Amino acid sequence: METRGVPGTIRCDNGPEFTSLYFTEWCRDRSVTVHYIQPGKPVQNGHVESFNGRFRDECLNTKWFVNLTDARRKIETWRKAYNEERPHSSLAYRTPDEFAKTCSELTSRMAAIPPDRPSESGNRTAVLAGKGSLAPCPGGLALADSAPPCSQSSATGGSGGMATGR
Repeated sequence: METRGVPGTIRCDNGPEFTSLYFTEWCRDRSVTVHYIQPGKPVQNGHVESFNGRFRDECLNTKWFVNLTDARRKIETWRKAYNEERPHSSLAYRTPDEFAKTCSELTSRMAAIPPDRPSESGNRTAVLAGKGSLAPCPGGLALADSAPPCSQSSATGGSGGMATGR
């Protein structure tokens, strides 16, 4: 929080560490909204649940902590290795630091490169159809990947507007 500020929302499971009176008061005092996932639905918070499992298996379950200072030192060593040295398959075998740097470079260049947009007075539908996102249809335009293929019978009202025989 010292670096990035207080979050507006925390999404978490219904475990005892997140339903305790101390935690809920801490959130209330800082105007943090708590969004609990449905019980038994860890996929609603999949990235965090996956990380928590790795953290528990690779760090907490493999080390003894003598005191809080020792725990902080060992956890920080694990965190640095996880973020700076260890490639992740979900990030194309890059470390999280490399991935974040790439994303940062891409997003910083986005602001410098103006998008190629049609003029306000131009026909946007024609531009989109030329890019393949809209397919011509006798009765108008339809989204190419989200609508059934058009046929003359659907344009003239035959078979309830749905193409038949395909």
